Amino acid sequence: MNRIYAEMLLAGLLFGAWPLLMNKGGLNGNVSSAILILISSIFILPIAVASIKPQTVTSYWVWVCLTLILATFFTILFVVIIMKTNTVENIKWKYVITAAVCSGIALLLFNDGVSQLNFFQLAPYFVIMIVMQAIVPAAVQLIINRQVSLLEFIGYSTALISVSILTYSANKMPVAG
Repeated sequence: MNRIYAEMLLAGLLFGAWPLLMNKGGLNGNVSSAILILISSIFILPIAVASIKPQTVTSYWVWVCLTLILATFFTILFVVIIMKTNTVENIKWKYVITAAVCSGIALLLFNDGVSQLNFFQLAPYFVIMIVMQAIVPAAVQLIINRQVSLLEFIGYSTALISVSILTYSANKMPVAG
């Protein structure tokens, strides 16, 4: 298994998990979107800045200052959104924060994998990520319901077979250097 395949697989699992977690958080759709982006950005920005290879010390500090300004802005916006919406007691923060961190990690993994591929190599990796993203809620539904129809079984089986074939294909393909 190559590293990009593992990143796409994990990104798909996390992309499939965060909406389920956010749904348990108790926020409405638009507010949950804003909170997800705010918390994910606060999580992603330091990692992004740390990965920049600055040409000069000045450009590095510009990025650090920009990150601090954005983090401050996001924090203020976060507080305003929370104050204007649900009461804080109704929000299940462990689900909301976990969802945002899952989303942030998934985005980092996905973009890292995509950045290492050329245009002609993307398709199998995209399909692997998307199928894994769809399998997560399907598996959760299967576990909760403890039953599956024949049609659902055929659909899930076909998805897993396609991931297996694409995994084999992706592992045979040379990765851009």
